[in-house]
Amino acid sequence: MLFGKYNFNCLFNSEAELPPYKGSTFRGAFGVALKKVTCALKLRDCPGCPLTGRCVYFHTVKAM
Repeated sequence: MLFGKYNFNCLFNSEAELPPYKGSTFRGAFGVALKKVTCALKLRDCPGCPLTGRCVYFHTVKAM
């Protein structure tokens, strides 16, 4: 299984109000997008999924 670790830098074109815990906001947004493109069974919860042993999303979330 191949996966990578990425750093994300962002520069806004105009002022933006972000919550105090910006990391959680971005991690949540990217997590939702990653699960959408990687989840073969489109299940709501990972625990109990028969594919967790081979799932990139599950291993990424578990590592955090």
